[in-house]
Amino acid sequence: AGGTLMIHKPQDPAVVVTDDRGQFAISLLSGHLGGANRLAEQVAAAIGAKPVITTATDVNAVPAIDVLAQEAGMAIENPPAIKTVNMALLTGAAVEVHDPFGLLSNRIPNARGLGPGGPLVARVFVDDRLLDAPPGALILRPPSLVAGIGCNRGTAADEIRGLLLTTLQDAGLCRASLRGLASIDLKADEPGLIALAQELGLPIEFFGREEINRVGGAVPTPSAMVEKHIGVKSVCEATAILATRGGELVVPKRTTRNATVAIARVNFTS
Repeated sequence: AGGTLMIHKPQDPAVVVTDDRGQFAISLLSGHLGGANRLAEQVAAAIGAKPVITTATDVNAVPAIDVLAQEAGMAIENPPAIKTVNMALLTGAAVEVHDPFGLLSNRIPNARGLGPGGPLVARVFVDDRLLDAPPGALILRPPSLVAGIGCNRGTAADEIRGLLLTTLQDAGLCRASLRGLASIDLKADEPGLIALAQELGLPIEFFGREEINRVGGAVPTPSAMVEKHIGVKSVCEATAILATRGGELVVPKRTTRNATVAIARVNFTS
């Protein structure tokens, strides 16, 4: 039965086993991403056992890149590259890092900027943009983008989804970095919008007219028609900015017949 559980590193579940006498709680599968190491410690504490954790980075008391990525909420695009980076961390070798948001650089020992090293050099590439990463780099997608969405009543999820994905693709932004959706509170019961959020597995945040109108001059493409009908000059741009807590609007309003989308990026340095 155990073999059927082993699918892929990011998908494997945490498996912890204990001996008959309850002396040891052993992290058996998916110690890092699945959380088996943490679970082993919890089980051990609950039954008075000793946790047994054998992952190399933990044994040698060095950070593991998959754990660092998970703690930062990042999506790991190519899990096989984890091994190369973790081996560099174990041996104290330099790790070349591209990290424009400064999310991991200060947590990686011997981090340095990207260079012309050979294919065996450990590299970490952190970005929400669809850029060409260097050969062999571990690609991490930070949770940095929010899509503000406006739509007419009864707009199908298919139309909103198509606009959203096309907007991201045209702007060269990664879908995996989308951390949530946003809209006006009048759309809190909009079936197409709710269905899309559920399909994408993303939270959706709603804002009232008063909050939206406070965004003011940060909205580059206000709409007189929207203001006439619902009392705000913008829905998608304003709510994207609000949901990123004053982040940068990186993609202004894009439209279809019934929907609008804008993308904002979280300001990690604020």
